[in-house]
Parts: sequence; structure tokens; C-alpha cells
Amino acid sequence: MLRPVGLKVRGFRGFVAEQEVSFTGPMVLLLGENHQGKSSTMNAIEWCLYGDECYGGNSGIRERVSWEIANRYQSTVDVMVELRLEDGDASYVLRRSLRALPKKAKLQQDVTLALPDRRVLVGSDAEQALRRVVRASFRDFTTTVYQHQEVIRALLTEEPRRRNDALDRLLGLAAHRNLIAAIDGAGVRTNQRQVVQSYNGFLQQVQTALNIGRNELAGKRRGAHETGLRPEELTPAAALSRAGILHAGLAECARGIGARLPSLKIPSDRKDLEGFIKGTRAELKRLFGEIPEAKGQARLLARRQQLLALQADYVALHRRREEGAKRFDALTASAGGPAALPARLKGIHAEIEEARQAARKANARRSLVREALATLETAGPPENIRTCPLCGNRADDLLAHLKEEYEQTTAQDIRQVESARKTLEAQAELVREALAEHDRLAKATATLEAQLGKIKADVAAAIEQPLDLFADPLALLNRELETIDAALQRTQEAVEARRQGLDRLDEDVERLEAVNQVVGLEEKRRGIERIRDTLEFRRLDALRDDMARWIADVDSVKLAIGRDSNEYARRKIREAQQRIDGVFRLLTGHPAISELKLHVAADATGKNTYTFSGPDGRDLVPVLSQGDMNALALAIFLGLSRSGDDAGRFGFVMLDDPSQSLGTTHKRQLVEVLNEFLSGKMVILSTMDRELEDMLRRLIIPMKHTLRFSDWSPTRGPRIDDDRNL
Repeated sequence: MLRPVGLKVRGFRGFVAEQEVSFTGPMVLLLGENHQGKSSTMNAIEWCLYGDECYGGNSGIRERVSWEIANRYQSTVDVMVELRLEDGDASYVLRRSLRALPKKAKLQQDVTLALPDRRVLVGSDAEQALRRVVRASFRDFTTTVYQHQEVIRALLTEEPRRRNDALDRLLGLAAHRNLIAAIDGAGVRTNQRQVVQSYNGFLQQVQTALNIGRNELAGKRRGAHETGLRPEELTPAAALSRAGILHAGLAECARGIGARLPSLKIPSDRKDLEGFIKGTRAELKRLFGEIPEAKGQARLLARRQQLLALQADYVALHRRREEGAKRFDALTASAGGPAALPARLKGIHAEIEEARQAARKANARRSLVREALATLETAGPPENIRTCPLCGNRADDLLAHLKEEYEQTTAQDIRQVESARKTLEAQAELVREALAEHDRLAKATATLEAQLGKIKADVAAAIEQPLDLFADPLALLNRELETIDAALQRTQEAVEARRQGLDRLDEDVERLEAVNQVVGLEEKRRGIERIRDTLEFRRLDALRDDMARWIADVDSVKLAIGRDSNEYARRKIREAQQRIDGVFRLLTGHPAISELKLHVAADATGKNTYTFSGPDGRDLVPVLSQGDMNALALAIFLGLSRSGDDAGRFGFVMLDDPSQSLGTTHKRQLVEVLNEFLSGKMVILSTMDRELEDMLRRLIIPMKHTLRFSDWSPTRGPRIDDDRNL
């Protein structure tokens, strides 16, 4: 049986620099804390044997979907794993590598296999020979050789659906379960219902279109009858005949007004009628515009519009000039003549100056009184003052008299003078405003006169005759407008006569369009009625039936997958039942469980559902602890490993941290199970559990080879100490 004896690793997951280890003895222990490279060592063996199958969606292990093969701290991808296997005296060397190609984003994977006869196979030859040597699929490898902790953890759940999924994965049936889930997730039945609903909806739309079409056709027939059309005229042939007559009438009308003949062609097929109708309308519009009298009418209307605009401008300017003149005259009259305002302003300025002089005198007197008061107030008590300090004359109550003079008389004089000055300045501002208004009106009047002069010139140009100084432009415009209105009356009568012929043609176009619409709706109705007879509809019917058959086939495939999965699970459990029961009871030592029975059945969706019971048939899950559940997972794995031939030629198992959730008693029993197991197979066991490590050192009977992992670094990878003397 094949057993690993050596491993060389470079750039794979936790490994950076190249390292080599040997596996000797029945038991190899990988010891160390988390994140030191133990699992990467086991993963390296797995990847070397199965390549792309062990990660991503191919693995059937949810945690492997985003798995990274290459060490992320490498500057470039350079992965190599070399595994040496022995089978008695035969030796095999398997080497798998992954490297980045220069200037290419894709990675290249290479594999070589050295056989005992010293032949070296490469590529697909090596892969094929490897499968013949190991005789086990990746699914069998994960079921009976490598105990993935991801699967064990998934079993430790109280939710039946997730536990069933974990057991399927433990048995290597994840692909079956995923296929069934994918079929259910595809929603083919839902899609079929949607297709049927769409199909029925389409038929309903066809019937609705027929009903609407019949109603619309009846309405168009009534409309055609109201225009004078008879039922026998509502045919494709009658429509084409009417189009020919209309074309001839159009040409005759064009010749009558001296216009260019229409470029339209007489339609020979009904599908050309819509374009002919559109073109005829365009030609009628052109002919309406080319009526000679209509052109003259357009010129007269343009001239009339021009004269009306001049008339309106002249009236508006004349009114503005009159209003401005009235305001100017009123302003001048109120001031006493044009020269009165400047004279009035000059007089006010003189009065203002006089007021300012009076103010200065009043202020000077007030200053003298204030100084006298200051002098008297420093001269002693008021009753002692009898002589004026300014003039030297005798005066009784002089201080009181001066205070009254300061506070009343001089202050009142100043207020009166200031009030008079402000009144005069306000009058001056009014006069200045009047002068400014006078100047503005004068300028506006001059501007309006200039504009009126220009309009008179424009009127003279418009009526094509000079105007003398005393001519009334408004009267001349009115006379010219009367002449134009008379000419327009005569032209309108001529245009109306011409238009009558074109109007009759326009009515013929309306009738032709009515016939074409009726004929078109008839064809559309017949086309809708023929839908069921079309090749496309028959194909749609066939596709609907094909879909129903295909969905029935999908259901059959789903049932077949479920049956195969269920039969495989039953066989595996039947073969390993006794072994699983023995290992489980030995691992747990549960006093309430004298026998473990594992049952498998198919649920309504075709997926496997698992139950565990005792000899009385009652469910055991409610009484199992988390450690018991972990022990159950180990029991199933170890039981499968020792039962049947699914392990192919592999003579070893790999246990990744098997003591999770196990108590001391469980661990002690695990050691006993391993002692028995080691009699037939080699065991590679990875753990960080110091208690389990101590038990293994003391109680495992066969020789043990220890590899201790420590001091992992992103530049070197793990440090591995080899101890073969344990």
C-alpha cells in the first residue's frame, strides 16, 4: 500500500523557501500552534496528488472556493511540491509545480511522475498513470484518507439541513447534493410556468388584437361611407385606380396654374399607396404656394404689413411728441417763461447767502455772550456783579440777564436764520429739478422730431413719392392702404377660384386614404387570423412541448442523482456501520448508548437525510454533546477508512486537528482507537492540543515521528524541527 515517506515544498501556501521533511514510522505527528504550517503540509500532499480538484468549486468544500495555492508573499508565483511514496519495495516520486509565465497572466501547472522502473512521465501521461497507481478519486480521498476539519466543523450543528450537507460531504457526496441544489435553484418549473403564462398571454393578445381590429375596421368603413364611398370601392384594385385618377388631376391642375408637373409615380402596388398619399399632399401644398395670384397676394400682404407698421410707429411718435410738448409748455408757463427759471434760481442763491451772513452774525453774538458768562461766573457771587466786563457800564442782575440772552434770544435768532436758510435751499433744489426737467423735455422733443423726420422719409420711400414740408404722412399712408385693400380683395377672389380645384383634389386624397386604411386593416386582420398557421407559431408550439419534455428529463436526472447518492450512502454506511458504531462508542463511552445506528433516506427533493438512533430507534442527536458530535464525525471517517476499498492503494490517513471539541475522556479514547488503527495504516496527525500531544507521547504504542512547527515568518515560512526518537 502507498505510504508517503518524504515531502519537499516551496512557495505553497504557508511555505516560502524550499523545505524538505521525511515521514518515518507508523505515526507522524505535526505539532505546533495555529498558523505555523501544519495544515499547509497536509494540503501540500493533497494538492500534489490531485491538483486543481482539491480547491475551488471542484473540491465540493465550500471553504475551498477562494483558496490560494501560491504563497502570497512571493514576488512571483513559484510553487513546487514533491511527494515520495513507497509501496513495499516500489518507489514513486510525484512532482507538481505552478509558475507564472513571462508576460502572461495565466499560470502554468506541470506534473511529473517517476515510476519504479525509472521511467519519468510528464503532463497528461503522468496524470493518467497517477490515477492508475492510486486507484482512488478525490472524493474517495476526502472520505477515507484526509479528514478535513472543514467537514468536521460543519457536522457540529443543530440544524438538520446543514448536518445532512456535512454528512454528504464526509461521504464524498457533495457533488450530488450540489447538483440537486443547482437543479432546484435553476427554477425550471418556475420558468415553465412563466413560458406557459407568456404563451397564453400571447394568444390572448392575438384575440384582443382581432377584436380591436374588427372594431377599428368597422369604424373606418363607416367613415368611408360618410365620404361617399361605396363598399365595392373599398378594395386594393379600386384604391390603385383612384390613385391613377388623382395623379392625372394633379398634373392637370399644375398645368392650369403654370407650375412644374408633379414628380410622383402612379403606384402599381397597394404597399406604395401610403407613400403616394404623402407625396400627393406635399405636391398640393406646393401648388397652393405656386398659384400666381397667391404670390401677388403674398406681396400685397407684406406691403400692407409694412405700411401698417409705419402707420403705428408714426402715430405713437406723434402722440409722444404732443404729450412732451404739452409738459414742456406747462413747465415753461408755470415758471413765467424760459428765462424765468435761471433768474429765479439766481435770486434764491442771493437770499441763501444773506441767510448765511445773518447766521454768522448770530453765532458771533452768541459766542460773545458765552464768553461774558464765563467771565462773570469766575468774578464772584452774582449779587456782587454791578458792572459789565465788556462795556464797563453799570447793570443790575447782569449775570441773570446774560444767561437769558444766551439761552433764549440768541438761540432763537440762530434757529430762525437756519430755518430760513434750509427753506431757501429746498426752493433752490426744486428750481434746479425744474431746470433739469426743462432740459430733458427739450432734448426728448428734439429726438422725437428727428425720429418723426426719419419716419416721414420711410413713408416717402414706402409710397414711392416725395413728401413736401406740409404733407400729412398719416393721410398718405391711409390712402395707400385703401388701394392695397382693394387689390387684395380682387386677388382673393382669383385665389379662391384657383383653390377650388386644388380643394377638390385634397378631398380625393382623403377618400383615397380612407380606402387605403380600410384595405390595410383588412389585410392586418387576415394576417392576425393566419398567425396560428405560421411556421413560427408551429415552432413556438413545438418549443413549448420540447420544454415540457426537457423539464421532465431534468426531473428524471434529478431523481437519478438522488437515487445514486442515496444508494451510495446506504452502501457506504452498511459496509462501515459496525466499524462506525464500535469506534463511536469507544470514543465517547456514552453510558446511555449501547449501539449507534446510522440511517439514510431521501427527502422530497431527492437529497439525503441522515438520522442517528439507538437500539430503540429513538433519535440520538438531542442527547449528543458537541464532543460526541465531533467523535461521531471521526467515527464515520475512521470507519469508512477501514471499510471497503474506496481508499484505493493508500495505506495512510491524515487527521487535521481531530481533538476539536473533545474532552479529556474523548481524547483518551481517541488514542485507543488510533492504537488499533495503526495496526493497519499509517497515521499523519496534526494538532496544537498539548493534552492530546502528551497522551500520544505516552500511550501510542507504535513508533512516532515528530515534526514540530514554529516561528513562522512571511519571508522564510515555518521552522520545522525533526524528532525521530519519540
